[in-house]
Amino acid sequence: MNSSFPLCATPIWDAATTWHTMQPDLTACFYYVIMPLGLIGYCLLMFIPTLAFLISTLMQTQVRQRDRVQQVNWVMLTRLLIPILFSLVTLLDFVTSIMLTNRDLELRLHPGFLFIAMVSVCCVHALEIRKQRATSGATFLYWLLALTHFCLALQSESRTKALYNGWPQKFGLLIAYTVLSATGLVAASASGLRPATATAGHQQEQTALAACPEKTANYLSRLSFWWITPLILSGYRSPLTYASLFQLNARDDCVNLFPRFKRAWNAYVCATNRALGSETAGEANGSGVLVDGQRRQQRIRGLRFRNRLISEDGSAVSMKSVEPAAEQCNDEPKDDTKLCPAQEEQAAMADRFNPIVLKVLFRMFAPSILLSVSLKLFYDLLNFSGTLILKAILKYLQSGAVYEWRGYFYVGLIFLAGLVQTAILHQYFHIVFVLGMQIRTSLVCAVYNKSLKLSNQARKTTTTGSIVNLMSVDSFKFQELMSYINILWSGPLQIVICLVLLYQELGPSIFAGVAVLIILIPFNGVLAKYMKQFQVEQMELKDTRIKMISEILAGIRVIKLYAWELAFAQQVSATRKKEIAVMRRSAFLNAGISFAWSCTPVLVSLATFSVYTLSSPDNILDAEKCFVSISLFNLLRFPLAILPMVANSTVECTVSLKRLTNFLTLDELDKRAVKRRPEQKAALRIESGKFSWDGPSGAPTLSDVNLEIEDGSLIAIVGTVGAGKSSLLNALLGYITKLDGTVLIKGSLAYVSQEPFIQNLSLRDNVLFNSPMHENLYRQVIDCCALERDLEILQAGDMTEIGEKGITLSGGQKARVSLARACYADKDIYLLDDPLSAVDVHVGKHIFERVISSETGLLSRKTRVLVTHSLTYLPRVDRIVVLNDGRVSEIGTFRQLVKADGPFAKLISEFLASHSHHAHATTNYSATAVPDSTNAEPSAAPPVEDVDTVLNILDEIQKEEMEKEEAVEESKDEAVAGVDNADSLAAAALNSVQLLPDDVAANDTDAAKAPLLATSVGSSNGPIADKTADASKKNLEGAPAANALFRTTDEEKSKTGRVNWRVYLTYFRAVGLLFCLGVVITYILAHGLSLGSNFWLVDWTDDARRIAQFNGSSSRGGGVNGTTVAPPAESWSRPQRIGILAAFGLLQALAIFWGAFISSIACLRASRLLHNNLLNRVLACMLTFFESTPLGRIVNRFSSDVNCVDRDLAEKWRTMLRIAFWLLEALIAVSFALPWFLVALIGIAAMFHGVQRIFISSSRQLKRLESTAKSPIFSHFSETLSGVTTIRAFEQQSNFKRICNDRVNFFNRCYYPNISSNRWLAVRLELVGNLIVTFTCLFGVLARGTVSPGLVGLAAIYALNVTQSLNWLIRMTSELETNIVAVERIKEYSELEQEAPWQRPDEPPLPDGWPLGGVSFRGFACRYRDDLPPALADINLEVSPGQRVGIVGRTGSGKSTLTLSLFRVLEPRSGQLLLDGVDVTKLGLHTLRTRITLIPQDPLLFAGSLRWNLDPFDRHTDDEVWSALETAHLKSWASGLETGLSHPISEGGANLSLGQRQLVCLARALLRRSRLLVLDEATAAVDVGTDALIQRTIREKFSDATLITVAHRLNTVMDYDKIVVLEQGRVLESGSPSELLANKTSVFYEMALQAGLAK
Repeated sequence: MNSSFPLCATPIWDAATTWHTMQPDLTACFYYVIMPLGLIGYCLLMFIPTLAFLISTLMQTQVRQRDRVQQVNWVMLTRLLIPILFSLVTLLDFVTSIMLTNRDLELRLHPGFLFIAMVSVCCVHALEIRKQRATSGATFLYWLLALTHFCLALQSESRTKALYNGWPQKFGLLIAYTVLSATGLVAASASGLRPATATAGHQQEQTALAACPEKTANYLSRLSFWWITPLILSGYRSPLTYASLFQLNARDDCVNLFPRFKRAWNAYVCATNRALGSETAGEANGSGVLVDGQRRQQRIRGLRFRNRLISEDGSAVSMKSVEPAAEQCNDEPKDDTKLCPAQEEQAAMADRFNPIVLKVLFRMFAPSILLSVSLKLFYDLLNFSGTLILKAILKYLQSGAVYEWRGYFYVGLIFLAGLVQTAILHQYFHIVFVLGMQIRTSLVCAVYNKSLKLSNQARKTTTTGSIVNLMSVDSFKFQELMSYINILWSGPLQIVICLVLLYQELGPSIFAGVAVLIILIPFNGVLAKYMKQFQVEQMELKDTRIKMISEILAGIRVIKLYAWELAFAQQVSATRKKEIAVMRRSAFLNAGISFAWSCTPVLVSLATFSVYTLSSPDNILDAEKCFVSISLFNLLRFPLAILPMVANSTVECTVSLKRLTNFLTLDELDKRAVKRRPEQKAALRIESGKFSWDGPSGAPTLSDVNLEIEDGSLIAIVGTVGAGKSSLLNALLGYITKLDGTVLIKGSLAYVSQEPFIQNLSLRDNVLFNSPMHENLYRQVIDCCALERDLEILQAGDMTEIGEKGITLSGGQKARVSLARACYADKDIYLLDDPLSAVDVHVGKHIFERVISSETGLLSRKTRVLVTHSLTYLPRVDRIVVLNDGRVSEIGTFRQLVKADGPFAKLISEFLASHSHHAHATTNYSATAVPDSTNAEPSAAPPVEDVDTVLNILDEIQKEEMEKEEAVEESKDEAVAGVDNADSLAAAALNSVQLLPDDVAANDTDAAKAPLLATSVGSSNGPIADKTADASKKNLEGAPAANALFRTTDEEKSKTGRVNWRVYLTYFRAVGLLFCLGVVITYILAHGLSLGSNFWLVDWTDDARRIAQFNGSSSRGGGVNGTTVAPPAESWSRPQRIGILAAFGLLQALAIFWGAFISSIACLRASRLLHNNLLNRVLACMLTFFESTPLGRIVNRFSSDVNCVDRDLAEKWRTMLRIAFWLLEALIAVSFALPWFLVALIGIAAMFHGVQRIFISSSRQLKRLESTAKSPIFSHFSETLSGVTTIRAFEQQSNFKRICNDRVNFFNRCYYPNISSNRWLAVRLELVGNLIVTFTCLFGVLARGTVSPGLVGLAAIYALNVTQSLNWLIRMTSELETNIVAVERIKEYSELEQEAPWQRPDEPPLPDGWPLGGVSFRGFACRYRDDLPPALADINLEVSPGQRVGIVGRTGSGKSTLTLSLFRVLEPRSGQLLLDGVDVTKLGLHTLRTRITLIPQDPLLFAGSLRWNLDPFDRHTDDEVWSALETAHLKSWASGLETGLSHPISEGGANLSLGQRQLVCLARALLRRSRLLVLDEATAAVDVGTDALIQRTIREKFSDATLITVAHRLNTVMDYDKIVVLEQGRVLESGSPSELLANKTSVFYEMALQAGLAK
């Protein structure tokens, strides 16, 4: 066929010249017109978008400093110079062509076309230099196409010599074009940039990091991912570390991604509001919209969300300031459930515009999504090229054509097509993986930022575990889905193209296959529906389980001391059992899906071949039709197989999307609740305040609050437990819902919460709280907050890490660190929520005088609002606010309130009455507090006398303490001077990881009382600054190295090298041998049947070949002696062929079904066993493990690692087995068809082995680094959630966001090389696969005439699929090894050091009622670790049954260590501990711990019912539980609850007051009925009323029990039978209180003297 073209003198195409010839060539028109026009078309297609992109990016902000590189170099100049020279040559050529009018038209037009294209290239190169781009794919491809064009033209001229003989100048110009094009291609291949050195982020050491080499890599390096080769080779030579990784690209940095997310979110909100406004206007002109109440409330809530934008600092901005076109309300309604008329109309339409995360993400990443869609489309179209070329090869093999070059042409074409497919596919995958990473990063940052702004009501609707799951599971689902999301449209497209090509091969018969597809679609839809239901259920159960695990870890100390491990383990196991049941149902569905996609191609091909062959005798199934159709069926198999999986992942992602959307649209704190008025005179003012913890619809917590606090004043807030004291502070902070009224503040705020927020950092960092270091102020704060002694104790001074949640500090130490943080912040207003309750009396006195006091305090010029239970300090405050039942009952000075004879006077009366029990302690009033609001009967109180009398009593107490301070200090030194080896014992106690250290006493050597003027940061005015300078400097410089952190928590380490075979053995043991054999047998059977069916098809097509050969020979006169030869009959009838083929297919599908089902059940069995073993082993760990390990790290084992074993590992095993057996099947088929292929296979196998060996070493370590880098994200997130109130109060959100960004970036630094290395592997493996396809086709062409076309077709079909299968095999092998790391990490925690057995079979028989309370320490010594000196040494102590013993001592003396040794938390290293003569080491831990009862200092409750918190083993009847509640003075409260004993307790007991929680702990003790009771400072943090209730109940109900109390307030043990004084791990003295007080030189006398209990 010859085709002409208007611009050509010769035809475009000449079949005789190009195809039907032994020496093919193209026409001159094609060379000089069509190809240049193609270059121009390419320029228009690629350069115009490129120009637009470059111009738009030039208008944006400059690149960040860390990504700046050097400017113009020789490569860039060469790139620009080549197009200029080329343009000059084209001009010369054009002028010459115009002058020679006798030449062909196409030759004269040729330079003009080239010049037009070259102008575009010049513009792009110039902009690239301006943009500082290292390389350009567009220009590289242009030069490659241009070079191809000129090389083809030259080879044609070299044969025809038409130009050389007729127009030598043109021939020379053609050579010049070729040389310039080759030079341009080389210049485009080189990188125009050199890498710059970058600096690590805030969380890493400030060391030089290599910038990501991708930025400076050339185009070929990017196509082949060669830029990451140095890192992979480095990982092959030696294990990779974090220092080996390069810096993160700026595009992937959280600092850039989250602002983009905010802008996209705000743009969506604006668009939604505009749409709402337009529809509202339309509805106004039409009929009204009726909305039911529930829907209306949902729309109102949605509308309020949509009217909030995210500002740059993350705060909410009203749409009223952004959308002036929208109708506004004149008056904002006070009722939060009502809207003004304009908003009412908008609310009616709001449900049509759901603010979902998906639309925001699409708006944000639309360019990357569209680019990925384009690449995927090109790849899908090219994906059919292999099948079409295979068809041509088979046609060539079956024909008698003599043009042998066509066979080699097809071989080269299939290799080239494979290379192009590889380049496009993996650029696509790289884009979508990076896109997934960016989406995950954006969502993690969004969840973190949202968690900092949640309102209290919204916070109640979620838990820490569920929020962590949003980050660890849901956001990662988006990342996983992005790899295959395009299959949702690409799959149907591939199916349609396959069916069209099949129609061309088999005609209308294909509609039979289409009918089968249509029938199977509803089946897959039903499966997807159930999968969605199971996914929702599984995620809910997973949230519940992680919540339980988090709560268990947070309260592990209480759980162990109460011996409740089994109860909590059973609760978690029950939830896990439900989760496994759901996953088992999902496994059955997965097997059904596997059966469906296995049956689908078989049924489709079977139906198609049956209809085709049976519909007409002339329809013969030859090799071309059969194997081309099979190739198309194989292509059809992928979208049919992947579509259900992608649909399933999409369903899972939809669930996650809903969860994320629900979370991100939760109510936020109303920033308008508290208004800042710097011009007002009062520091704080509340007018007609009405507040509620339960949101707008909840009952008011505070009502009718009118309060004005003057600037610089000290205000005390007092009241009974539950009166609303802490709620009032939260109202001032804006954290409680304001129902009505106005809250105005002047200046900045600092907040000291009742439960201190301590970070897992050094003590110094906790005090600084991200503020710069000012040494003078820091020293003042340390001294004033009584932390000097602590710094002396800590091994590295203030650089000692104090553990997660301050686990290594006592409650008093944590309170003082929290107070020091507030003091150092140097704010205008200080809100102090009972900071004195958790410290000793003398420490509280020190803190009040040196920090809080208006006369001598560090904060004397600040506004202070102090919630307190201590009444002795109230005469020194400016005003007192008395709260009662959520209302302000009285406000006034101490004198005014006492004279008023109101509620405050009653408190004073009860205060005096509370000391009437201790007649021998006549002046002990300093440790008193406000009584609890329970129904306990108070002691008879003496009448309150006149104000002067009360003041005189309080002043007398204060004066006695002040006069004796110096004498006490001197006597302290004398008393402890004779203790042997005091220094070494102190070191032993302090180097150890203390489980519950004792409170630190104040450094009372400084008795200066002058005020500290700390009104500005760094101020050192006042006498205290000079006096404390030397001591503080010593402590500050006492660290081993400057700013070197001494860690008490162990760093998570990443293992190196290959995964130990024992890890695999552990997993396979959990799977089970029988299950493993069953899976292998079913896979062998399935692939054996597949191989058999394919050879059956080969035999079928050979019938057609024999018939065709007979027809050919008979047409040439093939009869013998003129006789007629009968045609050969088919060896099997067509129905038989079809029946046997159907049997093969159905048996194969059944084998796959059972293989998938058995493997899923086996993997679930392994997951269940591994999880249960992990849970049991972790619960049996020693307490020191939990104190040295961040809880987030442990939670990560139960969340991410278990999730990996549940889903990823099981899927990788199934996929790897399936691919491995398929490759074995392919190797057998190809080797049988083409034995010479085995020769090429040797070299290909060597290349394959080298690639996979290099890759796996690096990939394994990258995955480990990635897993290790993930834990700090969750640890920081959990830590942030626990201290969000403090973070917001100090306005530290930006700093914590920065820390989160750094940790996410650090994780991405590990993740990005991982996904890039996978692409590196894939490109090389696909090259290996292309070689396999090429050699298979080459040997088939070479064996033409000797090998059946059917066998060649079968071998080619297998070879076409080998490429992807090889890639997936290595990927699955690598991912299997990297995912088995989850088992390795679980195994690591399953081998942790365990505490003693909970039960022992050889326990000695114990009498009923054991123990009676006799305790005997005989030479007892213990230590925290083997490498540390003893924490207790040579303890000899006898406690008789029924005795009440008080344990007292200073900080580090070993009080808590002694009590914990009773529970065998610390095992004896020498000596004995006997209970009623029984050695406790002979007993199981649960046997021991269930017989002893502890009432801890920090009352901890767990999420669950009230009854479950009291009796988790359900061993007691309801009557017994109610009796315990009645004795604990909680029955009236509990009986008033709607659900009684089933009343839900929130996480941590947050819905109960502190006093109520402590009384619940008392009720626990009453239920246990132990004869040995231990109180570890149990009443230190409660008011005197609760204290009195607990003490009286203990005296009454445990009168016959042995009571051992760690004394925080000495007045609580003054009437005890025995006092034991500890000093640095030894018993310093013991005896009755009267005996010790009689000895004026005793340490106890000095302590009592200091507390005002002795004279």
